[in-house]
Amino acid sequence: MINEAEDKMGTTQSFASFSAETSFESLPPEVVTKIKHFVLETAASQLLGSSCRLGKTFGSQLADGIEEARLVGRHERASVRNAALYNTAIADTNDSGGGSSFAVVHHSKNVVPVGLTLSGARRQSGKTLITAIGVSAECYIRLDRAIAGAHIARGHYNDGTIGTVGATITAAKLLGLDSEHIETAIGTGAMLAPVTIGGNSMFRSSARPLTMGLASANGILAATMTEAGVDGPRSILESKGGFADALAGSTLSDEVVSSLGGEWLLLNNYFKPFIGCRLTHVPRQGAIELREKRNLKPDSIDSVECTLPAANFIVMGHDVEPGANIVEHSCSTTYLLANALLYGDNGPSVLSEERMNERRVHDFSKRIKLFPDNQQDATFKQEGSYSPWMGRMRVHLTSGEALDYSCDFMRGDPVKWPVTEDELINKFYDYSTDVVKKDRADQVVESVLRLQKLGNCDDLMRLLAL
Repeated sequence: MINEAEDKMGTTQSFASFSAETSFESLPPEVVTKIKHFVLETAASQLLGSSCRLGKTFGSQLADGIEEARLVGRHERASVRNAALYNTAIADTNDSGGGSSFAVVHHSKNVVPVGLTLSGARRQSGKTLITAIGVSAECYIRLDRAIAGAHIARGHYNDGTIGTVGATITAAKLLGLDSEHIETAIGTGAMLAPVTIGGNSMFRSSARPLTMGLASANGILAATMTEAGVDGPRSILESKGGFADALAGSTLSDEVVSSLGGEWLLLNNYFKPFIGCRLTHVPRQGAIELREKRNLKPDSIDSVECTLPAANFIVMGHDVEPGANIVEHSCSTTYLLANALLYGDNGPSVLSEERMNERRVHDFSKRIKLFPDNQQDATFKQEGSYSPWMGRMRVHLTSGEALDYSCDFMRGDPVKWPVTEDELINKFYDYSTDVVKKDRADQVVESVLRLQKLGNCDDLMRLLAL
């Protein structure tokens, strides 16, 4: 007689089995569409990232001359692992890729860049790429949702640590590993996950994108080593002293894999309508609305007060000065809001070298004061109810009048205010205009929207490279 407790699969084995057994044909049409949108938004962030000073630095250091894989926005090639590191890091320079409404992780920072890099290098089909992104993103989200709070509280940055697990599953699926080998690959990937130390300084550091890149590179390393016969520990995610226990001090319940393959949590992922950290979007959204509805002029603004969730301040509560790096600017609420109020601009030009060094914007940002909403944090601790997107803004005019704006959900919310496919296409053109010519951009859009018909993903990567 089989012991039910012994026969029951743990989280790691369940993820591995789901990943190995899922085929393109089993994916619901809406999942396929969502994944194609993931790819389009990621490509937009990558091309923009490749053109900034930080992205060029990454490229010059990581283009190792090994002719294995293409680098987005560059002529050179590199080893698959260095290419994945670079192709991921450039997507994080401007922090403009969407993420999960249920968790902290961003599919654009690991699973999509790994998928594009490896499927291109191996000349695999679009269907293969879509399937790999789908299964890995789903597992990625579920793991993060289970341990995100405690994980972050210990100082870790989820897209670096949990991102390695997501990247490993992506690579393992593309390599065609079976369930048993995907499980051991996850074990190796978890051992290689960069132990990212958070704190305010991480969100002001130009090295942060390298953490995302390392997670991607290590995910590929874990999968290829498994393919070569190297075995990682099993049941790594749920075991005592394993991934969840070590990084979050918690065990994983059955809920992590409940309805896995039946309910797709990735359908609740959002896309970003504005450039930069999403935690800055509430007041910037309000700025655009007030400018349009009240014909708000910068010269009429005396000061601005923003009340935002206290827990978010570690990421977006800092001010910046001219000369600060692009990562620091992409996470500064005061800087980004100043652009929205001065120019009605929440697009890619906000993170251009010219704008980041514009004294007028930085001087205006000093009129903006941020206040932590400790009441919301208290409510969260008491009731478990918390929305990181909530916020209030009061604009004090020189006339003495005050304009108020409040919001408890964001544009881009997949249910209440979704970004449309046309908006994503326009975002791609806006972000790529200074990197690739219009005819090539047209070809990228067409290839991504017909990704399931693409016979060779290297054709897409060729369009994204120079």
